[in-house]
Amino acid sequence: MAPAKKTTPGDELAEIAARIDALVGEGEGLSDRQGDAEAMIRTYDDRREAALTLQKLGEKVEVPDEAEQARLQRFVADAKVEQDAIRRARRQREEEREKVIAAGLPFFDAEAEESARALEALGETLLAALADFQVGGLAKGAAWGHSRSGRKELRRDLPPGISSHDLGHLKGTITDAMRCAWPGESEQRWREFKAAEQSPPGGRMGNREAIAQFGGEAA
Repeated sequence: MAPAKKTTPGDELAEIAARIDALVGEGEGLSDRQGDAEAMIRTYDDRREAALTLQKLGEKVEVPDEAEQARLQRFVADAKVEQDAIRRARRQREEEREKVIAAGLPFFDAEAEESARALEALGETLLAALADFQVGGLAKGAAWGHSRSGRKELRRDLPPGISSHDLGHLKGTITDAMRCAWPGESEQRWREFKAAEQSPPGGRMGNREAIAQFGGEAA
């Protein structure tokens, strides 16, 4: 029998996220039903008048009555209580989520580093593709230049001109985006932050110093 898969902090976080999503979905569904009930309460008089008129015309219709109105009002009241319960449950799940993240911080740090390196790899792929595109543009220009010069030599009409776009400026944009993969825009600054974080309490920098040195937002 294969050993059971070990649960990771990421698995725990995904489970809590699913529970939060379920609560959100439940609240939204309840809100829709509550809205429908409130609309029926508001239109009670008009619906009753229209139904009575249809009855007098010989139609067989159900006429809204006080019992229906009471049921709708009871439903709305209960829905408001249930919405409060859903909000409390959601807050509790969100607190659980933060505790899971805090308890599994090394796991999530490693996950963040992996995502940063993945983004850098994508950036390198973009840069390589951009270089290839630039080379292709030069080859395109040379090829169409031969087509034009040949016709010129033969005294033929020349084809429409060929446009050219230099995308070299995108290299800097992509490189800047790659730096944003890391806190403080570099892996080295992240490593320095981690080292400072693990230093003895007396030598550990405070939150403000960390923000000043490595960037980010104050807690």
